[in-house]
Amino acid sequence: MKRLCSVNKVFPSLERGEDTYESEWLHVGSLHELLVLVDVTAVSGTTHTLNVTLQTSPNASNDFDHTVPTDGEMNSISKKTVPVTNFGKFVRLKAVVAGTDTPTVTFEAFIVAKS
Repeated sequence: MKRLCSVNKVFPSLERGEDTYESEWLHVGSLHELLVLVDVTAVSGTTHTLNVTLQTSPNASNDFDHTVPTDGEMNSISKKTVPVTNFGKFVRLKAVVAGTDTPTVTFEAFIVAKS
């Protein structure tokens, strides 16, 4: 059986300030497995956190939080890889940068979809 694999860069590597960011919806209805990859390469501010959540949707409109791929807050330079199953027809990532003293986090994120 031939397996399909699609690598999707949903957040390019950029410095992001305190805010909520959402990637575009990806149609993954016929796929069975995802890998969420998050790479934090720089942080600044007195305190700084990045929370990344996988969201799922039946219609690319109504969003539901599926999992927290980063297993909680990422507050230092680090990388996370999280496998995900049992998701809906559409998925996207939501990233929240928070903290004090003008926090910024430089990161990129990918969703790898497999059949």
